[in-house]
Amino acid sequence: MNQVVDRLLSAVPAGSYLAIAHPTGEVNGEAAQQAVDMSNEAGVAPMCLRGRTELERFFDGLELLEPGVVSCSLWRPPANDIGGPPRPVYQFCGLGRKP
Repeated sequence: MNQVVDRLLSAVPAGSYLAIAHPTGEVNGEAAQQAVDMSNEAGVAPMCLRGRTELERFFDGLELLEPGVVSCSLWRPPANDIGGPPRPVYQFCGLGRKP
């Protein structure tokens, strides 16, 4: 998969951004695996689960923006006075800038 990202990044100019959102088993692992299995059985594009470390590798050579690779619900959440902080979901995301 890094070859795909490398090819994509070689075609864009400096200052471009790479955004990735990907399912993970690090949050609600069993439920995440069941969701991926159901999706794969339904015949849509095949999916797999990846951990934070695996996803961080896609950003090698890029400036990874804060807060890094985290649960999508935790990536710069808006201030919320009701209900406390957002709960993690089994989808990680990150944003990197090509130098």
